[in-house]
Amino acid sequence: MSLPGHTQRLLVLLFGTFRVIASNSERADTGMTSEALGVSVAPSFFQSCVSDGKTARMKDVLRFKQLIS
Repeated sequence: MSLPGHTQRLLVLLFGTFRVIASNSERADTGMTSEALGVSVAPSFFQSCVSDGKTARMKDVLRFKQLIS
């Protein structure tokens, strides 16, 4: 199954942006790790990660990573 072209380009842009943020934060030692980035964007992109208006926590991200592995 293939996603529409515009959806594929949007996903490439989003994940590319996240990768650049994570790699630059490692070089600049800002503390914005890939896990921290995941926690900050999880509520926006993955509504199933959180429920009842709660914010995503690290354990939510780890649970999501386990489910997709």
